[in-house]
Amino acid sequence: MIALKTLFIITVSTSRFVFPGVPAAVNLPQTAKQPAVKSLTAEVASNVAAPMGATASLTVPDGLKTASELRLQITDSLPKPPAGAQAPALVEYWGCGRGIGADQPRITRPAPPPASPKEIPDKSYAYWPPPNSEPLDAAAELPGTYAFKTNYCGGSRVTLSKDQDFLDPVDITSSGEFDLEKPITIRWKPVPNAVGYLLRAYSGDTTRTVTWTSSVKPELAASIEYRPVTKSDLEDYIKQGVLLPSYVVSCTIPAGVFKGCEGVILVMTAVGKDVRQQDENVETWVVIRSTASVPLHSAPLRGLKPSDPKSADRFGDDGE
Repeated sequence: MIALKTLFIITVSTSRFVFPGVPAAVNLPQTAKQPAVKSLTAEVASNVAAPMGATASLTVPDGLKTASELRLQITDSLPKPPAGAQAPALVEYWGCGRGIGADQPRITRPAPPPASPKEIPDKSYAYWPPPNSEPLDAAAELPGTYAFKTNYCGGSRVTLSKDQDFLDPVDITSSGEFDLEKPITIRWKPVPNAVGYLLRAYSGDTTRTVTWTSSVKPELAASIEYRPVTKSDLEDYIKQGVLLPSYVVSCTIPAGVFKGCEGVILVMTAVGKDVRQQDENVETWVVIRSTASVPLHSAPLRGLKPSDPKSADRFGDDGE
């Protein structure tokens, strides 16, 4: 088997945020709801160090409405998670249903993440867009061929079809100030071209973090927002309850998971038709997601920042 030398990742996202105190706008037309933002990031991690004068670029389709060739910024290592105080205790719940499972919660104290997981090349790193870039045009489209090239760690190309365009925004139709001692049913509209869904909810303070996920096997759902789900993965994940099938339009958080918490945030992710391909020494990932973040209980959260992890987090342990 050829050792992995370069990992090329395109991450595509449609994101909608509903902030505490802002109505979720149930039954309003799509144009009246909180706006969704399209984004695309390109990353190249390699076991080959970038020499002086190294270059990396990505050619993109006209439909993306950017320059036809994007220049990647090059550094000598992966971004590192920020150093900080000891992580608070993690209280985990999982699975949809009205009652908490007999084997829950699971209480752990997470260890600091490794500087670089063993499966990720770590001698050089390149990325686009650079900081403070303008957002993508709201009319941007994905289909077409993406080709990256470098003068130090090879290159690759991948073609996206019409059913691999930006996913529509996630439209959660249930809202309000939920009673945290009762089951909380979340409902949404189907997202066209999504192949499955994952829900997570968070609360906590500086001493503990309470989490819930719709996945029956949370260890297999770890970091699924940032890594590709292949066709074979999808079949297994649906059977095992890791992802909710695309035809499902509701899920219930068991009663009492967040009892006594001061605030709860729900993050729902729709999974698109990802790509994972191998070309000689280059592995290519295309990760297509649509997410919505909404408050379920809007009292201020203390010491918890669940949304939009830094790019380093998507290189974390995938639980497999």
